Amino acid sequence: MVGHVHGHVAALAKVLLGVPLEAPLALDPGTSVDRVVVDSREAGPGALFVARRGVHDDGHRFVEAALAAGAVAALVAPGRVARDLRVLETPDPEGALATVAANVCERPAEALRIAGVTGTNGKTTVAHVCGQLLQACGERIVRLGTCGDLVVDEVLPASFTTPFPPVLHERLRAGLERKATCAVLEVSSHALDQRRVAEVPFAAVALSNFGRDHLDYHGDEASYLAAKLRLAGEHLVPGGLAVAATSAGEAARRFLEAARGRTDRAWTCGTLPGATIRAEDVRYGPDGTSWTLVTPMGRRPVRAGLVGPYNVDNVLVAVGLALGLGMPFSKVAAAVERVTAPPGRLERVQVPGVAGPRVYVDYAHTPDAVARVLGAVRPHVAGRLFVVLGCGGDRDAGKRPVMGQVAAEGADRLYATSDNPRTEDPERILDAMVAGVSPHRRAAVVRRVDRGRAIAEAIADANEEDTVLVLGKGHETTQDLGDRVVPFDDREHARAALARRSAHATSGTGEPR
Repeated sequence: MVGHVHGHVAALAKVLLGVPLEAPLALDPGTSVDRVVVDSREAGPGALFVARRGVHDDGHRFVEAALAAGAVAALVAPGRVARDLRVLETPDPEGALATVAANVCERPAEALRIAGVTGTNGKTTVAHVCGQLLQACGERIVRLGTCGDLVVDEVLPASFTTPFPPVLHERLRAGLERKATCAVLEVSSHALDQRRVAEVPFAAVALSNFGRDHLDYHGDEASYLAAKLRLAGEHLVPGGLAVAATSAGEAARRFLEAARGRTDRAWTCGTLPGATIRAEDVRYGPDGTSWTLVTPMGRRPVRAGLVGPYNVDNVLVAVGLALGLGMPFSKVAAAVERVTAPPGRLERVQVPGVAGPRVYVDYAHTPDAVARVLGAVRPHVAGRLFVVLGCGGDRDAGKRPVMGQVAAEGADRLYATSDNPRTEDPERILDAMVAGVSPHRRAAVVRRVDRGRAIAEAIADANEEDTVLVLGKGHETTQDLGDRVVPFDDREHARAALARRSAHATSGTGEPR
């Protein structure tokens, strides 16, 4: 469920400000509204129900139930619902949702300096790093994204990368009440397409990366990119700052081009000599990266405890966003030294007393992300590199063979397994993955539908000098199997497998292979 806003009680007429209605309001304009809901099960006295069309269902089917539960009124598309004094027709209920959700919370976004990052990969790391940079500069922040919503000093569970407008504005309002000054949002292509951030003025926006994903929703790559470009072209405040990683190629150029209709501050980030924010003299290591940070505001040698070229990009983009929100370069550069990666992003899993193998859990779930994480880790692997990887069910099926190919080519052994199969047959998903593997690499592929077994076998089969990458789910703590959602945390399974190695070594029952 999307959830709902508990804002300050407001008059219906005030909540509807900015919403075009097909007919004059017949209800008492002073009627009290204390929340906006899109789920009829959450309707009741004080609630304004908005009938939005979702991916799998249509809220217009539930208007009657919402009104029966006592909702103040329902915003609907013209001609979709039987006439009633409480049925308010508007040409665009989806757009109206963002407006009324902002209004009932007294438009909290307008009182904050807000940065937003979009991209196929890297959004979560950029948002986390940017948040840490802002905090180091003395700001109190709201950070909304995949790994949870930080509201100043409390982390709340996140159901979506970018919350729907009711929850989004509730979080921002709660942040203001705790004296927040800035916010950082991960902005997904779904959110941009569905206009969830229509009432959020972004002072700084960024594109972290671009590659294939979500074609099950967008249909083709051009539509997917077009959604991403809306962050710069429609939601950046005039004179704001746009930054894009040069590694995103043509997508970066188009993102900054979209921004130039609103600002002359469109900056590139990367290791290329001409980048506005760049890393010079980069030195990669197994536990971090050092470089000279160069920006229009100054330069400074830095070291970040994040691994690989793509994380240099992520840090540079985060630096750009922080500068775009007005942070001083000296404090931002100093804070780079202390940033940490978010949960499930090349997260090392260790057990005391177990020397090896090195085990990392990462959220990589696109062909580009898998290639990048393999490229980041491979130079520091002393022995062999084992990869555990699956592909999600009921999602873009076209990327499965590509992911299988990339993983099999980059690893010494691939354990092809389940991710979140959802309603699909896991064996058929594995078939698609393996179909992409070159014939000369198929002997290096181990099929294990059971993800827990795949993780256990990979770690048991590895030697101390080997490295095991468990990819796809990262920070997630559940697995979608058919109509069930069961507890499952890659890190817990990896930790248990490492502990068994220790037990075997102590009892003398055998050596890892």
